[in-house]
Amino acid sequence: MRNWVAALVMVTFGAACLPPAAHSSALLPEAGAVSAPLQAVSQASTLTLEAPAQAAAGKELVFSGGSHSSDVILTVRNTAGEILYFDTVKTSLNQYRSAITVPSAWASGSYEVSAASGDSRVTRPLTILASSPQHPNNPDTGSPGGSTGSPGPTGIAVPFAVPAGTDRS
Repeated sequence: MRNWVAALVMVTFGAACLPPAAHSSALLPEAGAVSAPLQAVSQASTLTLEAPAQAAAGKELVFSGGSHSSDVILTVRNTAGEILYFDTVKTSLNQYRSAITVPSAWASGSYEVSAASGDSRVTRPLTILASSPQHPNNPDTGSPGGSTGSPGPTGIAVPFAVPAGTDRS
């Protein structure tokens, strides 16, 4: 019993020596203190996409915009949802840009251009207009940069449409 009383005295004395907030059931600021709510600091992931509303085969399409991420994935899909164009673009000073030449293999009609970065995705409609056929001595290969096949300045662009009658070997 004596040990129990000694322990009780020690706990009571220890609690009496602590500052009031340490053993209070509600932690309240001291008189005159200013309290501010904690706020999470986060940089919103902003993604923008600028793309032309229409284009024709053989014409240049320029996709550009802004992103806080270092990479932006650009795609062009047809109405069946098939990816006809794919490019991963590095951002510079939170901006990106990619350009392609519209392949003649893309039929006139409706398409969807999208930019994706992290959890963000932005889409824009694109209409491919009917155009006159290419000159037989300079056919459009459907590759970025037109018939030369050289990639654009922003990275590797991979068109997925293959013109009919093209030898794949």
